[in-house]
Amino acid sequence: MKFYYIILFTLSVVIGILISLSSNYYIYIILFIICIMCLFCYLCKKPYISLAIQLNGTILFFYVLSLLYIRPFSLLTGAMHIFLVVSYVLGGWLKSKCNSINNVNCIDIWFLVFIAYTLFNFALFFESSTYVKKIYYLPFLVLAPYFGIQMLDGIKNANKFINITWVIPFILLIPFIYEFISSDNSAHMYIINFYDEDGNIYRGAYQLISITYSIGVIVSFTKIYYSLYNKSNKNSILYFVLIPIFLFFIIGSASRGTLISLFTTLIMFILFESNIRFKIKCVISIFLFSLPLAYVLPYENLMYYVDSLLIEGSASITILGRLSGYNIAINEFIDNIIFGVGYGNSKTFFAHNVFIEVLSELGIIGFLLFCILLISVFKTIIKIKKHNIMNSEIKYLYIFIILLIGFAFIKLNFTGGLSIHGMHFFYSIGFLSFLDKYMLNFRKCQ
Repeated sequence: MKFYYIILFTLSVVIGILISLSSNYYIYIILFIICIMCLFCYLCKKPYISLAIQLNGTILFFYVLSLLYIRPFSLLTGAMHIFLVVSYVLGGWLKSKCNSINNVNCIDIWFLVFIAYTLFNFALFFESSTYVKKIYYLPFLVLAPYFGIQMLDGIKNANKFINITWVIPFILLIPFIYEFISSDNSAHMYIINFYDEDGNIYRGAYQLISITYSIGVIVSFTKIYYSLYNKSNKNSILYFVLIPIFLFFIIGSASRGTLISLFTTLIMFILFESNIRFKIKCVISIFLFSLPLAYVLPYENLMYYVDSLLIEGSASITILGRLSGYNIAINEFIDNIIFGVGYGNSKTFFAHNVFIEVLSELGIIGFLLFCILLISVFKTIIKIKKHNIMNSEIKYLYIFIILLIGFAFIKLNFTGGLSIHGMHFFYSIGFLSFLDKYMLNFRKCQ
């Protein structure tokens, strides 16, 4: 390991010298490629890093592009995801100790059946497919995350994966707070804005901000609960302090679905997974942390939430617009009950509700398969919870996974887009499958 860092340090010095001595742009391109190759090798060695970046760190990519005033066009974004996917799939495959991917459980079976039917459905209606690019996302945002997370080499790397998903929003606090203080937020509905080369706001950024900090809240909450579970107050104060700051950026992103998904998930966890004393503590804490946030947000940001309930507009912004999208998708299902209109053929692109979207595009067959997949996920959660071998490490992973599943699934019922916005959901159920297989191997070793 030390030798590896010595090589990196030496390479960095050489690159610095070459840059200072050369005015040839080709040298810069070559050195950039060398740096990318070194980064790729490093990520292959530590695949949990690239997994964490894809789950909760792609905002770094878009933020850097914003600083350079480059709009994130599809080819560039796709290259970023391919880079991450290849690094963690190759890195996980090269680690011989990892064997959970070689086992199969009920979640794996129904996941593969659902994906196979989706591909069959797409092929069936391929000639008339409107949004072919939806199928392009499937390998990189659905299949790779689901199986990639199961290539983690044991509980230790799984914990590192979770820690990195928290470190990313923590690191971004400094530049984002600076952006908030220095920019004219009264002119926009979002407290942080990403711009392209023409000075236009990139609207997709607000969802990235809200999701990134929502996962930060989930990890912080998990660590607090884990500390109380082990009767230890180690670092609990830090996470308590950071939760309201994270919530500030979530609310300020003006992403209603993400905000509702996060609070619903936390409240359901408090009601069903904790004792009465802890329930009272958590409810009071969430209330106290959330109450002051409205007073520091821009007025236009708050009015955005109100206006979205009252005015008409596009399906992506207003409630009335989304109801109109639901109506279109439901009518498509009624006209094509068995197979739907075909994957990628809905006029709504995605209907902002995963159940309506599946009914519309995949028909009743796809809907039933998706429901069976959800049932297998629910049964696995109950099976893991009933086991008496849940030590503190397993308990920690279990809390994080069910919170992530709840958040990602509820969010899908606001966003839709199974192969686009469903990445976090498939990460979460893949992580659950990993934990289920780990516990099976753990029992065999006892």
